[in-house]
Amino acid sequence: MMLFIMATVGHRGLWVRASSAASPDSIPEIISLAEEMDITDIYYQAVVGGYAYYRSELLPRSQYLTRLSGPDYDPLERLTAEAHARGIRVHAWVNSLLVWSGEEPPESTSHIFYRHPEWSVKDVLGRAMFGYSQKTWSFYGLDGLFVDPALPDMRAWLAGVCLEIAIRYPVDGIQLDFIRYPGTWWGLPEREESSMFSLPESEELRWMELVRYPTLPFSERYKVWHFWRLNAEREASVYEAVRAVSDTLRSHPATSCPRLSAAVWANPPAAGFRVAQSWWRWEGAVDYLAVMSYTQDTGTFSDYLDFALSVRPEAVFGIGFLWPNMEAEAREEEAAVLSRGGAGVSFFDYTRLVNEVDRDKLLGKKPAGEPRKSKESLGAIRGAFSDPPPRGLVGEGRGLLVAGEDEAFGDWLLRLSADRERDLKRLGLTREAFYENLRDDVAAFKALDMAIFPVGDVLLSPPGREISFAFLPFAGEDPEAVKKRAKDVKELPLDTIIYPKALDPLAKAVFSAKRGKREICLAPDGVYVFEVKREISAGKKVRRKDIPRELLPVYIGWTIKARLDRALR
Repeated sequence: MMLFIMATVGHRGLWVRASSAASPDSIPEIISLAEEMDITDIYYQAVVGGYAYYRSELLPRSQYLTRLSGPDYDPLERLTAEAHARGIRVHAWVNSLLVWSGEEPPESTSHIFYRHPEWSVKDVLGRAMFGYSQKTWSFYGLDGLFVDPALPDMRAWLAGVCLEIAIRYPVDGIQLDFIRYPGTWWGLPEREESSMFSLPESEELRWMELVRYPTLPFSERYKVWHFWRLNAEREASVYEAVRAVSDTLRSHPATSCPRLSAAVWANPPAAGFRVAQSWWRWEGAVDYLAVMSYTQDTGTFSDYLDFALSVRPEAVFGIGFLWPNMEAEAREEEAAVLSRGGAGVSFFDYTRLVNEVDRDKLLGKKPAGEPRKSKESLGAIRGAFSDPPPRGLVGEGRGLLVAGEDEAFGDWLLRLSADRERDLKRLGLTREAFYENLRDDVAAFKALDMAIFPVGDVLLSPPGREISFAFLPFAGEDPEAVKKRAKDVKELPLDTIIYPKALDPLAKAVFSAKRGKREICLAPDGVYVFEVKREISAGKKVRRKDIPRELLPVYIGWTIKARLDRALR
């Protein structure tokens, strides 16, 4: 059988993590692999975890880098020189808003963690992420601790870091990574509406896509509409952070204005809803996007590819070797980019290409086999708008509609799909019918707002559960061993009152437990053994000033819930 080397697209990138170039001996190996793979662009991770892997006056030098290679070695300088000598472009890859993801707090006292704790993103309960332990953010499925792009000083700091690199090094580009919020319930504006999501049931709305919205109960669609309005501010903050970097690089006379790119989530619902990274609206802010279309499902990759090219034709596409034996899929994905006229691809990452990928198969020097195909069937979805808004509310709200507001909401929902026409067809809706239903929804939402907001100074107390409990911290011990030990706990020496809160596994367990029955709850930092002793009724009127600050979002959320339930009776 004759084998052919696959024709490659114009841009062929390679992401190289900071640690991969932390030793001078690693540079020739990186260059050798880049030449073998016909790499045109290297993205080197110059900023990670709030530390610099280059000479910086704004960031502390990576202690790992210093311990491994001494205080003078500069991996960005060395890699750029060696790559340029071979005609390979180098981009400084900057982890932008993710500033720490270690098990212990940063060592350097000049780290952003200590210098600007006020920049921390807050969750829907008002807690600063910088107060999370590693186990807590990991429990929530997050990447680490983030700073908030809503803050102008923080945006200026990020722009300054990128400018410092552009001035000091002849890099061909700057790439922003983690230029997003950490998740759905982080970074919402500090307003009453945000407290709608402070209760446990709101966690069911932590993800959203076009095909899901019409199947939700009307009351849940009301929450999604409010999230859209709140999320618009998160989207604007992320965009302003990108814009700050772009404007700074383009306006400074000391730079040659390297190209600015951003690594972005490929899945539109996840990018737009969960992390407020609406990159399809970043026109003029970046020169191009690197769409992290990491999947071994070639059908899903094709969806990501088609969507991205329809809105950002200059995009390059990330191929991530996150699964074993995916050389055949990677070849097909690169071929798909080429066949559709895409600008190029970028491989994630150098370490995996060295240790886990059969490069002979990837380059077509020997058979790679057949790529795996998707087994998922995208069938019809029944029940679209089967819970219509109350007609009385629709009538009340018609006169409250702001011109274009319902269309803007609909446009946003349509963006929560990689193939909107296909998904509307699955829902059994024409575009006209979709917008017609939304007009009724939004009219009713506006009428509900008149009945619910402003919340006012007197709030309704949420229900409570008084529990006796014992807490067994993990303290480095295997969680399963601690959980097993929890079954033998005899005494419950502590007492407290638990309220229904989002992002709180103990609250979720307590409100699901039966009174008088001992239960075990796995939490981020340990195991609770508890028993519900008393149930406390909701509905007591309490003045805002008399409510503990940490419980205020829950009181506001419960008051909104009670008014919503009453309005829909």
